[in-house]
Amino acid sequence: MMEPNLKALAPFDIHSRCRKHLLFVHPLGAAHVAPDIRRMAATGYPVEWNHIGEGGAETSDYGFDALISAKRSWPDIHDSDALRTYLEDQPMGTHLYITAPWGWGRSIVRLAETVGYAKEDIQVRGFGQKYHQVFCIACYTTNPIDNASTVTCRQCGRVISVSDHYSPRWDAVMGYPILDNVTKKGNT
Repeated sequence: MMEPNLKALAPFDIHSRCRKHLLFVHPLGAAHVAPDIRRMAATGYPVEWNHIGEGGAETSDYGFDALISAKRSWPDIHDSDALRTYLEDQPMGTHLYITAPWGWGRSIVRLAETVGYAKEDIQVRGFGQKYHQVFCIACYTTNPIDNASTVTCRQCGRVISVSDHYSPRWDAVMGYPILDNVTKKGNT
């Protein structure tokens, strides 16, 4: 996998009133969280490192091992029972900071929200392709997408415009049919 350009990612907003910082970091984003970890540690509250996915460097490779109170590894974030229990066992006031491919980040966010985390307690710095499917509102079918602005629906055959309106229910962006250039009543 080619390393994505992560230089454009904004730093996390570190909340001074939180009681614990939980980082979920994919190996490709590990080098880019060092400044954030230093700012989190400066709050005086624990910082826990959660490595997600396979491979990658150790935290000691980046020089912030002394700032981390605990480390865990989640090779498969879809082991939702274990991850759910881990998130449920965190103290009130815990904030989550996620640096991962967009799909992985959304999976962690959905799970965190189901166990009671507020949207304000979760930040995601995603990379890679943001969305993998578009939902055709004409026939209610999900279609794979790449970076194109239009897609031909595999079910109804209509050309649909890919929007930026995301549906957590469908894990897809909405796709709206492009209307043909039909002469309308009164337009002659």
